[in-house]
Amino acid sequence: MPVVTAGTPVTIDLAGQATDKLQYTSATGFSDFLQVIFTAIITIGAIAVFFFFILGGLEWILAGGEKSKIESARNKIMGAIMGFVVLASSLAVFGLIQTVFHLNILSF
Repeated sequence: MPVVTAGTPVTIDLAGQATDKLQYTSATGFSDFLQVIFTAIITIGAIAVFFFFILGGLEWILAGGEKSKIESARNKIMGAIMGFVVLASSLAVFGLIQTVFHLNILSF
């Protein structure tokens, strides 16, 4: 690294450094397209599971002992847990497909 002394102007080439660090990828085939779609669906699903789990927990806390509100909160939490199971199962199935057919579907 060059040594900079006091009073010496310093030029920083952020655009050049950023261009060197970034890797450009493009979806060129169907497998790349499938990979992008699958990653987006898994991400949206994970966010929804997290949101419904938190919403159910807050609803349970704020139920104040009312059985109908507690039941509604329990249903939200069970739905979130089932959503998590479905997401985990789909990841496992796609991982198995990837291993058997030597595809690259899962890359987060």
